[in-house]
Amino acid sequence: MLTEKINISKETPENTRETIRSYQKLYSVGLRKMHSNMDLLVDESFVKDVTDNYIFSAKNYEYLVKEVETRYKKEASIKENTREEIKKLTKEIKDEEKKKKERNLKKIKRLQRKVSRKLASLNKNITFGTKAIMRDITKQSQALMLLDPVKDKEKYEKKAETLAKSKAKFKEERIVMMCFQGDSAHHGSRMFDFKGLSKGEITFKYNGEKFKLNFKITSKRQAKLLEKLEFMALEKQIPLAIGISNNEVHITYEEGKLNGKFFDKKAFYKSIKHIKDEGLRKETIAKAYKEHEARCFSDKLPNRAINIDPNPGGIGYSIIDRISDNPDGAFKIVRLGFYDFSELEGTNVSSDKRRYEISIAIRDMFEMAEYYKAFMFIDEDRDMGNPTDHGNKTSNRKINNVWLRTLVDQLVNKWCAFYGMKKIPVHPEYSSFIGNINYDIFDPIAASLELGRRGITKFFKGSHWVPAYHKGVITESMLHGDVGKMDFNKLQNASSWKEAYSLVSTAKMSVRRADKSVYPFQQFKQNRTDKSLVKHLVFFL
Repeated sequence: MLTEKINISKETPENTRETIRSYQKLYSVGLRKMHSNMDLLVDESFVKDVTDNYIFSAKNYEYLVKEVETRYKKEASIKENTREEIKKLTKEIKDEEKKKKERNLKKIKRLQRKVSRKLASLNKNITFGTKAIMRDITKQSQALMLLDPVKDKEKYEKKAETLAKSKAKFKEERIVMMCFQGDSAHHGSRMFDFKGLSKGEITFKYNGEKFKLNFKITSKRQAKLLEKLEFMALEKQIPLAIGISNNEVHITYEEGKLNGKFFDKKAFYKSIKHIKDEGLRKETIAKAYKEHEARCFSDKLPNRAINIDPNPGGIGYSIIDRISDNPDGAFKIVRLGFYDFSELEGTNVSSDKRRYEISIAIRDMFEMAEYYKAFMFIDEDRDMGNPTDHGNKTSNRKINNVWLRTLVDQLVNKWCAFYGMKKIPVHPEYSSFIGNINYDIFDPIAASLELGRRGITKFFKGSHWVPAYHKGVITESMLHGDVGKMDFNKLQNASSWKEAYSLVSTAKMSVRRADKSVYPFQQFKQNRTDKSLVKHLVFFL
């Protein structure tokens, strides 16, 4: 799903904005009431109270129930993950306490504090509004209570004024955007008329009243998109979910339906309900998916793949062509490159700037993949293990905050769907180690080539996620570090990648080709602008 954010034009009458704002306030109160009374969502008197006073229609109530349930499930999932983390931390504390002379008291206390914080978070309910402002209000209220309004009149009045501003700000932030689900059978939505969408006009039909809203169109890409969405909505081909406030409108749509590459799994599985034979059912499903791929990806090269190895310092990529159906994965290299994020790691770079630059880099990478007609998008499966815990604070900060791992995953899913590429997640273990040994190129690109080899053979019978190991494949010239610690005879006689990796890592050595300057490349500033902190390096083949 993609969301287009559009500003409401200044030409929109102020009374229209005020009316929408008043509905937003009522909607927000209704949402909070429903969230606090999950057990009453089907109670007739409760439904009537919310519908009559806050939501104004049964259909709106139905939409809001789904939103509240989604929020509730998300919170329940977060709390379940927190409980699992508490179990692991408690076990870690017990294991540490079992040690006698070697026990680390500082570590135990640190883990206990962590458990206490997580236990406290389990008892906290969702806050509608900013928690930081809420904490400030509490502190300011306590400070005000300590002052005498007569003796400390001037100081008291100043603090009271600050508190009032904080309360007003918190109240304002509790007002949420109104959200309405799409409905293709009703020309995109029950609550909106999209006849003038291509001209920047939408008729909002909330509570039986109509408001003509003019939207500011900021780019040619957006204008063409709105034109296509208008046509498909009026032809009952696509549902458009809408989020609306007095300042902007969010239009959410299924990108697969927009580009004609949508596979309606729900409808398909409903159509084969009558097939009870498991073998025939599997055969029918496989055939349907193959036909869908042949129909929708006819403009792609079926053997071409783009492979990426994302890291906090940048994204290494390779575009390759599979040249045979051999399960070992023979391929030809088409293009090699690296998006360098090293300048984004500084503390002087704002999180907004970092998010923007990484977003643009990933969009640029997909535009390039589309130009090369790549059919497969191969990436490491980051869902394996704990996706957010990487062993220490430094790694967690770099991977989750600097690199913005979740954002990268979201953007990859978004653009794969938009451009109609087949996403293939592969086993990531040893990819950098094997890549650096088998391919003489800069480390993240070498890793991307190994991931690509795994991806293009993933569905071949007889394929393995690691290539065949040959004794003596690791030479002395490949290793970096103190060579005196390595038993080369033992390394030459290793019988598997696992054993070889263990020997190299135990000796505290590395095979990473970390110096990109050794290899010839052409460098570009992202978006061809000097303001960009991201460099795009294209390596010569």
